Amino acid sequence: MADQPKKSNDADAIKTWRKRITAAKATKEAWEKENRVSTCYDYWRGLQLSQPLDEFGNRKAQVNKIHPEVRNALPSLYFYHPFARVTAQPELADTPGSAIDEAMQLLQDTANHIIRVPSTCFRESTLLALKESFWAIGVAETGYSADFVDDPQAVRPPLKEDKDTDLANPSKAETPPEMLMDGDVEAALAKEKESIKSERFFVRFIPAKQVLISVSDKPVINDNDWVGYWEDMSLEDVKASEAYSSTENLKASGSDPDDDDQSKRMRETDESAGTVERVRIFKIWDLRTKERFVIAHNHDKFLMRKKYKRLPLHFLRFDIDPYHFFPRPPIIAKLGTQDEYNQSREYLRQIRNGTVPRYTYDEDGIDAEQMRKLERNDIGTYVPRKSGTSNVIEPVQQPSYSENAIQTLTLSDKEFKDVGGVGGDARVADTKTATQAKIAEVKDQVQDTFDRQIVADWLSSIIKELLFTAIDRMALEQWVAINVAPDSMYAPMEAQAVAKEYQLITAQKLTQASQLVEWDLTVDVESLSPVSEEEKFQKWMQGLSFIGNPGMAIVFAFAPDLLKYTLKLMGLSSAREQEMIVGAMTQMAAAQQAAQGQVAPGGGSPPRPPGISPMGGGAAPGAPSPAGPVPGGPQPGGPMGPGASMPA
Repeated sequence: MADQPKKSNDADAIKTWRKRITAAKATKEAWEKENRVSTCYDYWRGLQLSQPLDEFGNRKAQVNKIHPEVRNALPSLYFYHPFARVTAQPELADTPGSAIDEAMQLLQDTANHIIRVPSTCFRESTLLALKESFWAIGVAETGYSADFVDDPQAVRPPLKEDKDTDLANPSKAETPPEMLMDGDVEAALAKEKESIKSERFFVRFIPAKQVLISVSDKPVINDNDWVGYWEDMSLEDVKASEAYSSTENLKASGSDPDDDDQSKRMRETDESAGTVERVRIFKIWDLRTKERFVIAHNHDKFLMRKKYKRLPLHFLRFDIDPYHFFPRPPIIAKLGTQDEYNQSREYLRQIRNGTVPRYTYDEDGIDAEQMRKLERNDIGTYVPRKSGTSNVIEPVQQPSYSENAIQTLTLSDKEFKDVGGVGGDARVADTKTATQAKIAEVKDQVQDTFDRQIVADWLSSIIKELLFTAIDRMALEQWVAINVAPDSMYAPMEAQAVAKEYQLITAQKLTQASQLVEWDLTVDVESLSPVSEEEKFQKWMQGLSFIGNPGMAIVFAFAPDLLKYTLKLMGLSSAREQEMIVGAMTQMAAAQQAAQGQVAPGGGSPPRPPGISPMGGGAAPGAPSPAGPVPGGPQPGGPMGPGASMPA
């Protein structure tokens, strides 16, 4: 009887959440209808004509320009594996002789290692979300689990095909620490270390059709009341997991009137074949109370209810609506011009098919039987005509619409490029002067770089959450254990081989490194695409040719602040990179002064800039210090000397 009030409260709370979910579905449906999400997806697939066949059964003309533009835009946004860079707060990031660099390097290596492990599915999931963001919204979920319910890579029990199916008592995974209360986390971690053979950090692609947002519908995620998504799972998968509770009376879900066509087909196939029983699960994160809820369709108990630290959902939105959460899909701007192009192309097809040679003949000048000979392609065909007649066969004068059709096609193609939104590199500026063309080119580059930065920020949020998860949840004592089972007889030998290239990473080391200083994680835009990499290289080469000028070296030696400002305009905003170049410029200026001193007439040497000694070894007494060697930077004869490479 003591449990009865709790059951009643759960039922009431779940009833309230069902009302909220219904309202959230209405909000999403309004967005999908207003922004023609399904239409955008169909146009990307090539389903652009309401009636693909004409009255004669011939296929109408259609040229899908949206799909190749999306495909061409992806490599310029996300080509390489992203490189995650962990940095400390600026006032401590470049302090020589401190442990900051070592700690940041540890976190950075850990983050880049996680996203490159195949079982993480980082690249596959993020690429799918990036592609869907062109016609809807891109969503990815991060997490850590060995449980098959949350981890798509884990081993799952066999499906229950019918009541006679033998499940062979599938084993249940240990309950992850995040499923417990805060006071039991340390005990759960200790228990995991004794039994766990492997651990996974994963990234999941969440289809946009499954995403739900509260009716608050605000553009900033944390300003909303709650966010979540639904998914259809095997009933036996849910019951076999110890991550979920109160599954005794859980039953398969029936048909949902809000299902899309794909979900209906899958459910009908399962029901007709009698192979899989599925249940719809709703995963909800309450942004107000920091609680996570998991409820099932037509079930009056919570499958999960616990606190959470950070939201594991990451949303990619290129064009954010200032008044709503869901964005404006980039493809929607292309729909009208795509229709115009198809209509123009169909018009040209009709003109081509309708404009065929036609003739009239004088029936008094030639017999119809003789005319039929001219319809054949026989060489040397002769037909008689009556005497006294001329021009018995005359062509029919037909109006020509081909020029008009081509003009219409050209105009629609230009409008398709002008609307932008997808494939900025394909836009051609119609300008009159070279200056205007350069300005238009810069604008296009800025737009493309802006989109790349949005993708980089989205990826950095995912990687940062994975790193936080590793700090909070990592149970194994070394990274080699992720790929080597601890109970394997070859584990020690493989661990020794890996240790030569990778340092051992433990949860304690990660915690100490993260607590040493305030840090942040970013993704280098240049690491995403050859396009941005080439742009960065061109800027770098232009900068080197500028600062490598001997005259400018003297000027910058007098004014290091001016050099730093110049480097910042070139895109080199890192303090370490600036100090490295300042040190190289100091040595260059000192070498020039030394060379001039050796060839000066009378054995003397020309005046030197204040603070530069003849051999660049230090500053004269009372001279300003900016031109001197930078502490911790390149020294004469050191790393920047002949034959040495520039430090990373």
